[in-house]
Amino acid sequence: MKNSINIGRKLKMLRSLHKTSLKKVAEETGMSYSYLWGLENDKHSISVNNLQRLSEYFKVDLIYFLNGNKDSKSTYIPKEDITEVITEDNVSFKCITNNVKSRLQVTLVELPKDSPSERHIHHHEEGEEFITVLSGELHVIVGDEEYELGPGDSVLFESKTDHVIFTKNKAASFYLIVTPPYGSHLLKRI
Repeated sequence: MKNSINIGRKLKMLRSLHKTSLKKVAEETGMSYSYLWGLENDKHSISVNNLQRLSEYFKVDLIYFLNGNKDSKSTYIPKEDITEVITEDNVSFKCITNNVKSRLQVTLVELPKDSPSERHIHHHEEGEEFITVLSGELHVIVGDEEYELGPGDSVLFESKTDHVIFTKNKAASFYLIVTPPYGSHLLKRI
């Protein structure tokens, strides 16, 4: 029965990140090349002493090798699976995490200039919102503060605070990241 912890896969990833050959790791840790090759290919188990040598060599905590991958699953989201809604006033919402079980809702929003034509105050029961501008100029009012955001600028705030997001003379493209997700009923698949 195979162990759910794959030390060899973690060793390969560390070598890749550090751009280090297996031969170099073997020479610098005093472990044999064939042993490390076997470890990477799930042919050998490892002792605590050898785990310590590898963790010291790569400057990671020993626990890095011992944590299973149960909680570190990733989700690939191909562009074909991204939901897009374009409103009557030409506002584009691309809800990137619409079909993914996640504690985040990530939406790419593109607002034309002077949009929306009617500005509404928003607030939500709980959570946080993070906005980062990719292009253009975005105006965000949070409580009593007004921010003029350009490319690379960001703002983070509690969702329960009254807020308004709009453009004036320039269009804007930005990521809106919220936790927990909300408004998914507005972004149904077309």
